[in-house]
Amino acid sequence: MIDNVLTLQDYMKIPVGVDALDPSNRDDWNIATLKEYEQLLSLEVFFGIDLSHLQIVDEFENTIAKDLTTSLLEHKKCIERHVSDNNLNNDQQ
Repeated sequence: MIDNVLTLQDYMKIPVGVDALDPSNRDDWNIATLKEYEQLLSLEVFFGIDLSHLQIVDEFENTIAKDLTTSLLEHKKCIERHVSDNNLNNDQQ
């Protein structure tokens, strides 16, 4: 996924970011655990943070990752911050 994002970014000549998600029944989402969120800090890609998704991950992992959240939001590669509607289990349609 990261290589595809970087290729697209080079082609379009604009920043392209990955969107971190939340735990689900799907096993093909690349960023859905606190460990994977933390890995964003060392990758060479831009990213977006949905605070609602982080809330779901915190609920799922039974923790509150305040320091990680702050680091992600303040990171130079974080190009989007937003909130979506959820019920602490998943996004609402």
